[in-house]
Amino acid sequence: MFHPLAKVAEINVVLKRYLNEFGIAFLDPAPEFERHMVKTSTLRSELSIPDDNHPTAKGNLLLAESLAEVLKTDDQSSK
Repeated sequence: MFHPLAKVAEINVVLKRYLNEFGIAFLDPAPEFERHMVKTSTLRSELSIPDDNHPTAKGNLLLAESLAEVLKTDDQSSK
């Protein structure tokens, strides 16, 4: 699973391509996570601990809600 608060977005692009090439399934809740942020008017600064990059309770809750939405989709092969 790719964590939407991780600060390695450029690595994720390469890794996703590699995983797809070898048929390895993964979850990327980032798009749904971003939609939830907009819907709940949440700032990214509210979601992770400053200078730590670990999620706050609110960050974990938003991730859980986003992941639940991703898991509800029919096709997980490209996620």
